[in-house]
Amino acid sequence: MAVAFIVLTVVSWHRLGPSVLDVRLLHGYRASASSTAFRIANPITNAGSPGVVVVLGIIIALLVWTQLRSIPWAIGCLVAPGIAGVIEATLKIIVARPRPVTAVLSGEAGNGFPSGHAAGFSALAFTIAFAISARRRRHTAKAIIAAAIVSAVMAITRVAVGAHYPTDVVAGLLLGIGVADTVSFLAKNADHLVEIYPDSRRRFRRAG
Repeated sequence: MAVAFIVLTVVSWHRLGPSVLDVRLLHGYRASASSTAFRIANPITNAGSPGVVVVLGIIIALLVWTQLRSIPWAIGCLVAPGIAGVIEATLKIIVARPRPVTAVLSGEAGNGFPSGHAAGFSALAFTIAFAISARRRRHTAKAIIAAAIVSAVMAITRVAVGAHYPTDVVAGLLLGIGVADTVSFLAKNADHLVEIYPDSRRRFRRAG
């Protein structure tokens, strides 16, 4: 996954513009601004905006803390979207690929690679899924499938409203999932340390 993201980023940086396939897919799947599909996709895609993701992250972190009884995983849900956001904002400057002209329909401007909505939302969704997998193993498959579906829907809506080329959102998804995987690795190991040191676990519980 990391290799795919790096290759896609390097290729996009080298091209300084969308591929022919990007343009064709955008025109094929972008919804008309006056269509029902656009009116449905627009509020969905707004759910992946940074402000909404921050609020969702805080709410989910509190739920993870109280329901899964894990401070490391709660922190992971908070920081994963933030890390993904910092990386995507930096890459937008480096790669400097402009958004499609249709981005004005959704009020977007500036560079588009990678998609920040797709990156931040998928980072949060998959961190939640990995937390559930670590703490409620019997729900692993359901959690990961759910994360994949909601992240894919978010990515598709970014193309549907004309805010991004398809490779923008693919890169965003790869980035988000990669960040979630890294953060989850750290959270899982921190959780393991808490298990090793029961006194620390009791302090975490009292803090909750």
